[in-house]
Amino acid sequence: MVISANQVGGRDSYVIEIETSKVDQLMEVFDGSYDKLINHLKVLDDRMVLVNPRFEKREPSVEKPKE
Repeated sequence: MVISANQVGGRDSYVIEIETSKVDQLMEVFDGSYDKLINHLKVLDDRMVLVNPRFEKREPSVEKPKE
C-alpha cells in the first residue's frame, strides 16, 4: 500500500509505503475505513506519519449550537 499526499498551496509531497503483508492488520486498526486512516495522517518534522488511533490524544468534543 502506498499513501501519498501533497501540500495544498505548496510544493511539499509525502509518501508512506506499507508492506503488503501488513496492510490487512493495519486496516483492522482503522475498522477497514480509509477515511479513518486518512484522518490519522499527520505531518511532523517534515515527515508524514500515520498515528495509531489507540495512542492519539483526543481533544474533548465540543457540541455545536443548535440553530
